[in-house]
Amino acid sequence: MLVFEVYLRMKKGDRLSAGIGAAASHAADAANALWNYVTALKRVRRQGGEEMEFDLLVLETSIIRAFDAAGKPDEFTARTVTEEVFTRLQSAFNGASVPSTEDVATAVDAVLTERGELAVKEAYHGKRVPAPAAPTPVRPPMPPVSTPVLETSEPKPMSTTNTGETYTARRRRLPEERKALTHKFQVGDQEGYLTVGLYDDGQPGEIFLKMSKEGTELSGFMDAFATAISIGLQYGVPLKVLANKFTDTRFAPNGPTKNMNIPEASSVMDYIFRYLALKFLTPEERQAIGMVPGGKQEGAFDASVSTPSLL
Repeated sequence: MLVFEVYLRMKKGDRLSAGIGAAASHAADAANALWNYVTALKRVRRQGGEEMEFDLLVLETSIIRAFDAAGKPDEFTARTVTEEVFTRLQSAFNGASVPSTEDVATAVDAVLTERGELAVKEAYHGKRVPAPAAPTPVRPPMPPVSTPVLETSEPKPMSTTNTGETYTARRRRLPEERKALTHKFQVGDQEGYLTVGLYDDGQPGEIFLKMSKEGTELSGFMDAFATAISIGLQYGVPLKVLANKFTDTRFAPNGPTKNMNIPEASSVMDYIFRYLALKFLTPEERQAIGMVPGGKQEGAFDASVSTPSLL
């Protein structure tokens, strides 16, 4: 053990603090002298048959690199393995013969196998050492996914009126060129224009509301309201359902009007749907939603009188 340690230090060029001999002025010379004295294992035979100097540092470096390649950098263990390999070779080839490079590799394999360093053994022979597999992440169980219900060709009902009629959500757009009527109205001190776009059968399919005071909250609200009503009409919401919902709504502006069939209106919305009901609903439909004498605003209109245009 001491001889092995002294030899490695000398081959690396370290000076000995305690002189081994007066003639050993350089560490390399002392190492060679000690090596010749200790053992006759000075050469190794290559595969081609030629002999070369047996360099223990080369062997140690190869084993250290094998440990590094296997992902186990441990210089102390590598030097211990080198020492054991050296001892085996010295015992087997003590001046009797010259070991071959295969003999050296066999000794390295034997020591590494005994130590259980199989990955280092593979790396020493230049084989690729597979990296340790990363643990497979465990995903949490996915929540059950409900199977989507495919839409059938049969349209689903959109709404049911108070008279029991069912309507479907299928949009009916107006033609590119359509007839329309425009009605000027006044509720209280507010004036405005109602434009109604008509289908070819004369039924309303859209409305536009323009108040005289542009930019006010009322103007913006009525514009958005008209858009919503237009979409509802095109998706088949009956006008009598809308009229039943929005007549008698109460908010300012309200008050007298210039329409003799609708002398009073509780809001602009109330006026618009009373006008549309008078213009497009039958007397039976108006009666069904309560727009009859004795019903909503008794005496507020006369269905026998045509609605005048105030353009």
